[in-house]
Amino acid sequence: NLSCLKAQMYWNQASSFAGTQTSYASVPNSSSVNITGSFSIEAWVNPSNTANKGVIAKGGSLGTSLRYAIRITSSRVVLITNGGPRLSSKSTSLIPVNTWTHISATYNSGSGNFNIYINGILDSSSVVAGAAPTANTDSLYIGISGASTPFNGMLDEVRLWNRELTAAEVNNNMSTSLQTSSGIY
Repeated sequence: NLSCLKAQMYWNQASSFAGTQTSYASVPNSSSVNITGSFSIEAWVNPSNTANKGVIAKGGSLGTSLRYAIRITSSRVVLITNGGPRLSSKSTSLIPVNTWTHISATYNSGSGNFNIYINGILDSSSVVAGAAPTANTDSLYIGISGASTPFNGMLDEVRLWNRELTAAEVNNNMSTSLQTSSGIY
Protein backbone atom coordinates (compact mmCIF):
# COMPACT_ATOMS: atom_id res chain seq x y z
CA ASN A 1 0.00 0.00 0.00
CA LEU A 2 2.65 2.52 -0.95
CA SER A 3 0.93 5.80 -1.64
CA CYS A 4 3.92 7.80 -2.72
CA LEU A 5 6.74 6.00 -4.44
CA LYS A 6 9.73 8.07 -5.44
CA ALA A 7 12.35 5.33 -5.75
CA GLN A 8 13.12 2.83 -8.48
CA MET A 9 11.57 -0.55 -7.62
CA TYR A 10 11.90 -3.89 -9.33
CA TRP A 11 9.74 -6.97 -8.90
CA ASN A 12 11.40 -9.46 -6.54
CA GLN A 13 14.50 -7.29 -6.31
CA ALA A 14 15.82 -4.45 -4.19
CA SER A 15 14.71 -0.83 -4.32
CA SER A 16 17.34 1.66 -5.40
CA PHE A 17 17.39 5.03 -3.64
CA ALA A 18 19.28 7.96 -5.19
CA GLY A 19 20.20 9.74 -1.95
CA THR A 20 18.10 12.80 -2.77
CA GLN A 21 15.21 14.42 -0.89
CA THR A 22 12.82 13.11 -3.55
CA SER A 23 13.97 9.47 -3.49
CA TYR A 24 11.87 7.60 -0.91
CA ALA A 25 8.71 5.54 -0.44
CA SER A 26 5.87 6.57 1.87
CA VAL A 27 2.99 4.66 3.41
CA PRO A 28 -0.03 6.62 4.67
CA ASN A 29 -0.85 6.38 8.37
CA SER A 30 -3.00 3.46 9.46
CA SER A 31 -3.46 1.49 12.65
CA SER A 32 -0.95 -1.09 11.41
CA VAL A 33 1.92 1.46 11.21
CA ASN A 34 0.89 3.69 14.14
CA ILE A 35 2.75 1.50 16.63
CA THR A 36 2.81 2.67 20.25
CA GLY A 37 4.17 -0.47 21.90
CA SER A 38 6.58 -3.28 21.07
CA PHE A 39 7.94 -3.41 17.52
CA SER A 40 10.62 -4.85 15.27
CA ILE A 41 12.13 -3.45 12.09
CA GLU A 42 14.21 -5.43 9.60
CA ALA A 43 15.91 -4.58 6.34
CA TRP A 44 18.65 -5.65 4.00
CA VAL A 45 20.77 -2.55 3.36
CA ASN A 46 23.43 -1.89 0.75
CA PRO A 47 24.46 1.75 1.24
CA SER A 48 26.60 3.68 -1.23
CA ASN A 49 27.79 5.80 1.71
CA THR A 50 27.04 5.78 5.42
CA ALA A 51 27.26 9.38 6.60
CA ASN A 52 23.70 9.79 8.00
CA LYS A 53 21.07 7.80 6.14
CA GLY A 54 17.45 7.04 7.02
CA VAL A 55 16.26 3.49 6.43
CA ILE A 56 12.74 3.75 7.89
CA ALA A 57 10.99 6.44 9.93
CA LYS A 58 7.49 7.19 11.21
CA GLY A 59 6.31 10.66 12.10
CA GLY A 60 6.39 14.18 10.71
CA SER A 61 7.27 15.42 7.26
CA LEU A 62 9.68 12.88 5.73
CA GLY A 63 9.88 11.16 9.11
CA THR A 64 11.33 14.18 10.94
CA SER A 65 9.72 13.63 14.36
CA LEU A 66 11.01 10.02 14.44
CA ARG A 67 8.31 8.28 16.53
CA TYR A 68 10.31 5.18 15.58
CA ALA A 69 13.19 4.99 13.14
CA ILE A 70 16.37 3.26 12.06
CA ARG A 71 19.23 5.28 10.59
CA ILE A 72 22.74 4.46 9.54
CA THR A 73 24.93 7.14 11.07
CA SER A 74 28.72 7.07 10.62
CA SER A 75 28.45 3.41 9.53
CA ARG A 76 26.52 2.43 12.67
CA VAL A 77 22.89 1.39 13.07
CA VAL A 78 20.94 3.81 15.30
CA LEU A 79 17.51 2.97 16.72
CA ILE A 80 15.37 6.02 17.59
CA THR A 81 12.02 6.56 19.33
CA ASN A 82 10.29 9.89 19.96
CA GLY A 83 13.18 11.86 18.47
CA GLY A 84 15.82 10.38 20.77
CA PRO A 85 18.49 7.82 19.93
CA ARG A 86 17.93 4.80 22.19
CA LEU A 87 20.67 2.45 20.98
CA SER A 88 23.56 2.36 18.51
CA SER A 89 25.38 -0.65 17.18
CA LYS A 90 28.92 -1.22 18.41
CA SER A 91 31.77 0.71 16.82
CA THR A 92 33.29 -2.67 15.93
CA SER A 93 30.17 -3.56 13.89
CA LEU A 94 30.33 -0.96 11.14
CA ILE A 95 27.98 -1.23 8.18
CA PRO A 96 30.11 -1.49 5.04
CA VAL A 97 29.37 0.40 1.82
CA ASN A 98 28.46 -1.45 -1.38
CA THR A 99 27.81 -4.65 0.58
CA TRP A 100 24.54 -6.27 1.63
CA THR A 101 24.01 -6.34 5.39
CA HIS A 102 20.90 -7.46 7.28
CA ILE A 103 19.95 -5.12 10.12
CA SER A 104 17.17 -5.57 12.63
CA ALA A 105 16.03 -3.60 15.64
CA THR A 106 13.55 -4.72 18.29
CA TYR A 107 11.80 -3.03 21.19
CA ASN A 108 9.83 -4.60 24.03
CA SER A 109 7.49 -2.06 25.62
CA GLY A 110 6.98 -4.21 28.74
CA SER A 111 10.67 -4.38 29.66
CA GLY A 112 11.90 -1.25 27.85
CA ASN A 113 14.53 -3.41 26.15
CA PHE A 114 16.00 -2.31 22.80
CA ASN A 115 18.11 -4.68 20.64
CA ILE A 116 20.09 -4.27 17.42
CA TYR A 117 21.01 -7.31 15.35
CA ILE A 118 23.49 -7.31 12.47
CA ASN A 119 23.42 -10.25 10.08
CA GLY A 120 21.17 -12.13 12.52
CA ILE A 121 23.49 -11.79 15.52
CA LEU A 122 22.69 -9.65 18.57
CA ASP A 123 25.05 -6.69 18.43
CA SER A 124 23.89 -4.44 21.26
CA SER A 125 21.04 -4.00 23.73
CA SER A 126 19.89 -1.44 26.25
CA VAL A 127 16.96 -0.83 28.60
CA VAL A 128 15.31 2.59 28.44
CA ALA A 129 12.19 3.17 30.52
CA GLY A 130 9.25 5.10 29.06
CA ALA A 131 10.55 5.10 25.47
CA ALA A 132 7.57 3.60 23.62
CA PRO A 133 6.70 5.46 20.40
CA THR A 134 3.89 7.96 20.80
CA ALA A 135 0.77 7.90 18.65
CA ASN A 136 0.61 10.16 15.59
CA THR A 137 -1.15 10.44 12.26
CA ASP A 138 1.97 10.88 10.12
CA SER A 139 3.12 8.69 7.26
CA LEU A 140 5.77 5.99 7.38
CA TYR A 141 8.83 6.67 5.21
CA ILE A 142 11.30 4.21 3.70
CA GLY A 143 14.62 5.53 2.44
CA ILE A 144 14.61 8.77 4.43
CA SER A 145 14.26 9.95 8.05
CA GLY A 146 14.16 13.71 7.80
CA ALA A 147 14.96 15.98 4.86
CA SER A 148 18.73 15.81 5.42
CA THR A 149 19.00 12.01 5.64
CA PRO A 150 18.02 10.43 2.31
CA PHE A 151 19.31 6.89 1.82
CA ASN A 152 21.77 6.39 -1.05
CA GLY A 153 21.97 2.76 -2.13
CA MET A 154 19.65 -0.23 -2.14
CA LEU A 155 17.12 -1.55 0.39
CA ASP A 156 15.37 -4.90 0.30
CA GLU A 157 12.98 -6.91 2.49
CA VAL A 158 12.10 -3.88 4.66
CA ARG A 159 9.74 -5.23 7.31
CA LEU A 160 7.85 -3.72 10.23
CA TRP A 161 6.34 -5.87 12.97
CA ASN A 162 4.00 -4.79 15.77
CA ARG A 163 5.80 -7.02 18.27
CA GLU A 164 9.31 -7.83 19.44
CA LEU A 165 10.85 -10.61 17.36
CA THR A 166 12.92 -13.22 19.14
CA ALA A 167 16.59 -13.70 18.28
CA ALA A 168 15.68 -16.95 16.52
CA GLU A 169 13.02 -15.17 14.42
CA VAL A 170 15.47 -12.42 13.43
CA ASN A 171 18.03 -15.03 12.40
CA ASN A 172 15.41 -17.03 10.47
CA ASN A 173 13.87 -13.96 8.78
CA MET A 174 17.29 -12.89 7.55
CA SER A 175 17.27 -15.75 5.06
CA THR A 176 13.51 -15.95 4.41
CA SER A 177 11.61 -14.06 1.78
CA LEU A 178 8.13 -13.39 3.14
CA GLN A 179 5.11 -13.31 0.88
CA THR A 180 1.93 -11.31 1.36
CA SER A 181 0.02 -14.46 2.31
CA SER A 182 2.40 -15.28 5.17
CA GLY A 183 0.63 -13.10 7.75
CA ILE A 184 0.61 -9.60 9.14
CA TYR A 185 3.96 -7.89 9.52
